[in-house]
Amino acid sequence: MDDPVEDSSVPSSPPPQPIASPFREEEEEQATHDYSTQLDQVLGNDDDDDEEGFGEFIYSGVDVERPEEDKEAGYGEQLAELLGTTHEPAEEQPSETAVPLEAPSLPKGTFSHVPPVPASPSQSARSTPSDDTFPGLPSISNSYQQQLSSSPRRPSYHPQISRLRSISTQQQQRFVSNSSYSTALEHPADSPGTSGFDLASRRSSTSNLFDLPPGSSDLVTPTPSSPAATEAGKPPSDTFKWSVLRRLSSRIYPPISKGGVGFTSASATQAGLLGVPTVMAVSGVVAVGTSKGWVMVFDFGQNLRCVCGTEAIAKEAGPVTAVAISQDHTFVAVGHALGAIHLYALLQPTKPARSVPPTTLQLVLTGRKEGHLAGSRILHLGFIGARHTAIVSSDDTGLAFYHSLGKVLMLASTDIIRMLGRYPDPHSASQSPRASNSPVIDGAALNGEARSAKSKKPSTILDMAPLPLGPAHHSSDSHSLVALLTPTKLVIVGLKPTPRTWWRATPAKDGIETPGGTGSEYSRNGVLSWWPSVAKDGAAPVAAASKEKGAVVPGEDPMLAFAWGRRVRLVKLRKDVQSADKGVDVEFAEGEGWVCDHMVLGLRWYNSRVIFVLTPHHVDVFDIVTRERIGRDSNDLHGIVSHDYYSSAFDASRPSSDSLSYSASFVTHKKKLFLLTLTDIRVGAILSWADRILALMQPGTILDAIEITTSYLLGQVDASTIALPEDPVERREIVEPKLREILGASLEFVFSEDRLRDGSHSDAATMQALFEGLVGTCVRACLATGDVDWLFDDLYERYEQNGIEAIFLERIEPFVLSGSVHALPPSVSQRLIAIHEERGQFEAAQRIIWHVDPEFIDINQALKLCQREKLYDALIYVYTRSMHDFVAPLVELLALVRKIQRHRKRRPRRIGDDEGSEADEGASISAQDVEATVPDAYKVFAYLSQALTGLSYPSKEPLSYEEGVKARNAIYAFLFSGSTLSRPERGGQPILTSDEDGSDEPPYPYLRLLLRFDAEATLDSLDLAFEESYLDDDIPGKTLDRQRVVDLLLEVMSAASSPDDAFSPIDRTFLHIFVARNLPKYPQYISLRPDVLHQILVGLAEDLDQSTTDDRQLAAEYLLSSYTPSDSDAIIALFERAGFFRILRSIYRGERRWAALASTYLRDPDVGADVFAFLRETLKLATKASEKQKEELAETILEAVPSLVQADEAGLQQTAELVDSYLPSHHAEVIERLSSSAWRQFAYLRCLLEPAFSDDLSSTSAPSKDRAPSTRVDTPQRLQYLSLLCTHEPEHVIRYLDADNAGLANDQAALKICEEAEVYDALVWAMDRKGETKAALDRVDETLELRTDLLLEKLLHREQEELIVEEEEDDEERGERGFARREATAPADAVLDQIAAISKVAVQICVKRSSGPERTKDMSGEDLWFRLLSSLVSTVRAVRAIAPAPPRPSDRSSSHRRTSGASIILHDDPDEPQPLSLHASDTLSSLIPTALSSLVSTTSSRDVSFPNLVRRLIESNARSPAADRSYAEFKAIVTSMLDTYVFEGDLLSLTSKVSSQDLFEHVEILKVEREKGWRAGGECCEDCAQPVWGPQGQGSPPMTRSASVDMVVKTMGMTGRPRMKKRPSLKGKEVDWPEGESAFAPQPVLAPPRGIVIGRDGRLWHEGCRLLSLSAGGGQPYRMGGR
Repeated sequence: MDDPVEDSSVPSSPPPQPIASPFREEEEEQATHDYSTQLDQVLGNDDDDDEEGFGEFIYSGVDVERPEEDKEAGYGEQLAELLGTTHEPAEEQPSETAVPLEAPSLPKGTFSHVPPVPASPSQSARSTPSDDTFPGLPSISNSYQQQLSSSPRRPSYHPQISRLRSISTQQQQRFVSNSSYSTALEHPADSPGTSGFDLASRRSSTSNLFDLPPGSSDLVTPTPSSPAATEAGKPPSDTFKWSVLRRLSSRIYPPISKGGVGFTSASATQAGLLGVPTVMAVSGVVAVGTSKGWVMVFDFGQNLRCVCGTEAIAKEAGPVTAVAISQDHTFVAVGHALGAIHLYALLQPTKPARSVPPTTLQLVLTGRKEGHLAGSRILHLGFIGARHTAIVSSDDTGLAFYHSLGKVLMLASTDIIRMLGRYPDPHSASQSPRASNSPVIDGAALNGEARSAKSKKPSTILDMAPLPLGPAHHSSDSHSLVALLTPTKLVIVGLKPTPRTWWRATPAKDGIETPGGTGSEYSRNGVLSWWPSVAKDGAAPVAAASKEKGAVVPGEDPMLAFAWGRRVRLVKLRKDVQSADKGVDVEFAEGEGWVCDHMVLGLRWYNSRVIFVLTPHHVDVFDIVTRERIGRDSNDLHGIVSHDYYSSAFDASRPSSDSLSYSASFVTHKKKLFLLTLTDIRVGAILSWADRILALMQPGTILDAIEITTSYLLGQVDASTIALPEDPVERREIVEPKLREILGASLEFVFSEDRLRDGSHSDAATMQALFEGLVGTCVRACLATGDVDWLFDDLYERYEQNGIEAIFLERIEPFVLSGSVHALPPSVSQRLIAIHEERGQFEAAQRIIWHVDPEFIDINQALKLCQREKLYDALIYVYTRSMHDFVAPLVELLALVRKIQRHRKRRPRRIGDDEGSEADEGASISAQDVEATVPDAYKVFAYLSQALTGLSYPSKEPLSYEEGVKARNAIYAFLFSGSTLSRPERGGQPILTSDEDGSDEPPYPYLRLLLRFDAEATLDSLDLAFEESYLDDDIPGKTLDRQRVVDLLLEVMSAASSPDDAFSPIDRTFLHIFVARNLPKYPQYISLRPDVLHQILVGLAEDLDQSTTDDRQLAAEYLLSSYTPSDSDAIIALFERAGFFRILRSIYRGERRWAALASTYLRDPDVGADVFAFLRETLKLATKASEKQKEELAETILEAVPSLVQADEAGLQQTAELVDSYLPSHHAEVIERLSSSAWRQFAYLRCLLEPAFSDDLSSTSAPSKDRAPSTRVDTPQRLQYLSLLCTHEPEHVIRYLDADNAGLANDQAALKICEEAEVYDALVWAMDRKGETKAALDRVDETLELRTDLLLEKLLHREQEELIVEEEEDDEERGERGFARREATAPADAVLDQIAAISKVAVQICVKRSSGPERTKDMSGEDLWFRLLSSLVSTVRAVRAIAPAPPRPSDRSSSHRRTSGASIILHDDPDEPQPLSLHASDTLSSLIPTALSSLVSTTSSRDVSFPNLVRRLIESNARSPAADRSYAEFKAIVTSMLDTYVFEGDLLSLTSKVSSQDLFEHVEILKVEREKGWRAGGECCEDCAQPVWGPQGQGSPPMTRSASVDMVVKTMGMTGRPRMKKRPSLKGKEVDWPEGESAFAPQPVLAPPRGIVIGRDGRLWHEGCRLLSLSAGGGQPYRMGGR
């Protein structure tokens, strides 16, 4: 049969000939042209070449080579050549040529690789003023006033905390680098051969894959772009450049009819007849399968090589669902929708070289055949190694096979091995309908035989791929590894030498790999991709001929990338040398992966380090080493061919779109990405760094081109830099020359005359934005290249020529201030300073001066400006760095200091005088003007500190060694000069320091002037200078050392040297501190007489200034470390007066004077709350001291007790613990010392006797629940605490007596105290505790009667009494609130509280004595309760008789309210009894109910008869006088009893219902679980291994001789085989039983039942086997799981 795809329209194939590059533009003469002409060529019109003819394709195993350029290139080509092709990795060049793909033709007037050019340069990404700031610096606006505010001044003021102070808060400056270095991607290693797609034109479309908006790309540019960069006209920063294979696409896609005109070409007819594309494979050739069963094969010249297939195969096998290309590109394997697989040789495409037809389930079940079932789709195909006839395949039912398609005696011999999957259930398969032959490509109608009922885990293969052979050898190549990915696992299978599973992995149940949610067991989609072994970096290439001779090329380890859900995982195959002798020479090591933003739909390798990831919205480029995304390109999945192959295997509740497959439409080859879309086939290449820069070389984005090139030079890493070397030096060698040429070309473009005249710069704002942005961009580029001179030699010259140098200066100033640009030519620095001077921005000019290198400063201009405007920072910088004069700044500043000193000295005499009354210069200066210069005058100390330490002022940059020595020599010689000097030295004016004109100059005038101005600041500068090694070394020209400096300071500041008392005591104190602190630091350089040291020490101690106490004490400690005074007692006395407690503690601890040591802790205000810890330490140290010392120490502490209790919030508690631990015999004395406050005494004793309740006294005290009461408190103090407790907290007396271990409850003195304090409840409690229950109740009756009479008396006579509330000092009010009564209450309330307390104790006695082991024998329980209730009834009746309950606020009658319309309030009758308060009434009303509640809840009816008790109470009431009879109380008693009974009954009923309901639910659950039964997990008995189901499984099984012996030996734990004899079996058959083991012989009466036992875990036994096993093992009886 003729080939149905022969196309008569295909021209005859001429001989191969060189083809012009698709990059070629129109021929242009380049001999004589300026820059504008070149730029016009870049932005001008280009025409594409016509489509050439193609020759016959004969594949030779290699790809196309890069053609040479035939014609002279235009400017665009020159720019491309400028950027070069060095970004492409060097590859082996093939020996033959082929035709490359054509570039898409574009209409004239367009630039093929960019969108329309913007109208003006305003759209440049660097055109906004805010983008010129140097990275890492704050944005500096155009306003110079904002520049002034953004950079603070640098005046140096008097140090608030100097080095002479005891505590220095000077913080070290920390410098953190804000620069980061990112390594580039390593140079990729590729397989041999160069693809023709490497020539994808730079003029190809750089738009998004499906023409999406530019903003949809998420590739991050190296620097932030301005808003103009996102406007239309800026090329999108995509990762790929895409080219449509137009000729190839036109042959496989039917053209769209336009205007109603039908298509008539033969190619269009051919495209329609063969069907639409379904799958694609690319490897040396492009193979495209169609929906009608054909496969079209194209070469890389887009020529149709052949069409594989026949009419019969197309009709019988269905659509093509899988395509694979062999390793040598000569065979194509094709899988169809109905299960057939065909292998075609490209030389004979019309007839399959091998075929694997589908089989049926019946043949599989009979064991006659293996393979895919008829109707199942072949989803994945792959060739094993270099063989043509070894393939692997998988289908949509989860079956995967290895096919060895050989021949035996010229006949086909196919060996098939099933690698994964199970065949469907025969029963369900037999009822399934046959598959349809419909060629629909969506997969919905392409169903084969229905698979078996879906299990919990879907059975399908999401992806499969064999490990391809790479250009380098690896040990894994010999195993023919195949990776299979299912929804539940990844399996790597090795086919050689024997099939086995090498490695497996499962998805994590975290919701990332299993999108069904956390806990889901499978994933709905998954993909994988292999990277083969390639030659290692640095390995010498081996020629093909040497490979054939057996040469081995060392290769890298292959890798497998796979993904479930959103997580990508990596596995590396390493060579296992240790296990190689065992046949295991490959080790699988899983590396760290990453999680993508969206679902992973495809994985393809670019090289061994970079991988492409297809997601629903993007094509991402990832670096597997850093696991970071380095590129992203937007895509639209709706335009890519997809297949719904897997949705039927999953839950139908999820949309089928979640399971679409895109793997067959997403292919890579030779670093090119192929996409099969619904309208065409596209090839994409990563946009290289040179391509990206070239795309930005246009008016709107010139600055962006410079910026991105600069970022690449500095190490920026993205997808475009993959081809750049990783080594920074090598990268710089490639990129830096390109950046320099781009800078030059951009400069020529911006300042070209044509651009300035053609109207593009007509907008002033656009012009200024472009020129401003160019400066910042070029500065950053020049800093990256290290060529700052270009800025001023070329760039500044262009700005100056065009009269816009002010823009340049304004935009470069931030870089100057940041220190990035400091070498400004003198003309530039002059102009920059002059601009600020003209604007009056003198502070800005000052900052410019000291940020510019000194050799580039115009000294005359700077000096005049600084002296006129008093810019001392810049003035010092010019003197020291430009003129190398280090004395001149001192002369300038000392003159200012002298003026201030003269003004301050005369200021008191001028109060009230006229301004013109003084004749000298100082009189004409106002006080405000003089004092305003003080901050400038203090700069002299900052200058001294930095200059004497070898630093430059004000930048603090280190000076060179020679210059630092020169500066120190000059400053020391001038500052410590003994007489007045002149400037200049010969014939100059003397430098005066005296306050009066014409007066004599004192010795050492300049040092004296600074010390008089601020001694502390001067000495602080010298203290810093003392640490320099300059004063140690023997340096020529040095006139001073530390000894000489100290001597001069002592001489100048001595009283004899300053008779006018120019120095204050604080000045001399700082001198003493300076000397005392430096003497022990430099003992080898400084030596003073003992009398001088003694004078210094005395001076430190005699100063009464409290602000310097710590400083003087620290200095004294330094001095004492190297000097010991002779008169120690006098010095100690001075230290005591000075408050040098640290020194005193050291002395006293050494002399073991413990009392004095404790006194220092008690007097030191800095100790604070730590005083208790120090006192404990002191008391521990004094344990071995003499008794006298101990008494002195105790007396010292006791004297301080009043202050100790106020040391902190827990001071009283800490004091009690301290005394109780170390001074327990002094408790009485402590209490006596606290006699001024009864509250303190009470709190102190509570901390000792009831520490668990001491927290109630203070809410901030430490928890004390774990402290036990003290046992060291004597009885008098305990009784005193009891008395205080009766006064302050009488309700807690019983608690204390009950817990007291000293037996106070039996002490008559304690009871007397309670009785005197009227704490009757404690008395009653104590009597009952002694066993006198009857006497206690008698006392209750008596007390209740007395208290009732007292209450009635107070109510009848309206006696108003005030409660006596003890008033303490203000500091005790907080403690008082913790235990005292918080408000004054009426006398009736206090009496009722006593009655309630007595009643409470009486109720407790009745409860305890009426039943239980403590029942009293003197009285019955009924008598006890009768007496108590009678007393309570009498009390309540008596009170209610004269004081009824007060009305509630809502029940008050109208007589107690304001009458309507009246102006008076009606009052009660004054003769009526005073009613009780609400509190008192509630207390009285609760007496009887409380007693009844205790009676009912604690006493049973056997102990007390409630009816008898009520009857006795009523009879007792009847015997009382008629006037006193009242039954209201009894009504309450009966009602309370009945309510109690009703409540208890309701409670019991509710409890019964709840428990019954719970019991019913549990019983019901147990019943249901019991009736469920257990599911069997197998078919054989666990003991005898025989089947339990079927005809042979009824009852006990027939057992063979060997099986029974094995069972018995296993059961008995025997080591040898026993002798056997014949015995009847359980069912009449013979069974071998061991001889002599009668225990195993079946007994007639215990014949095992016939049944089956099922365990909870699903195991099965014959009932007889289980009984036998249990009896042998001594197990417990079992429960039958089922019969």
